[in-house]
Amino acid sequence: MSSLFAAGLAQPDPTGLGLITDEHGRVVRTDGSRSDRLLAIGALRRAAEWESTAVPDISRQAAELAKHILV
Repeated sequence: MSSLFAAGLAQPDPTGLGLITDEHGRVVRTDGSRSDRLLAIGALRRAAEWESTAVPDISRQAAELAKHILV
């Protein structure tokens, strides 16, 4: 994670729970742009979506992310 932060490819959320992501799970870079290659689901998205630790929540996030990628 520290390498991603140092390179500006990701930023920790202000609460320290995970990464800053958009509604689709795309990681937000330090310049505010959204990555098309770095995506997050599960615990890394806790700041944006608190329910990110149980299997049903992670499965839903994965399905939504897959739809977004395939469009």
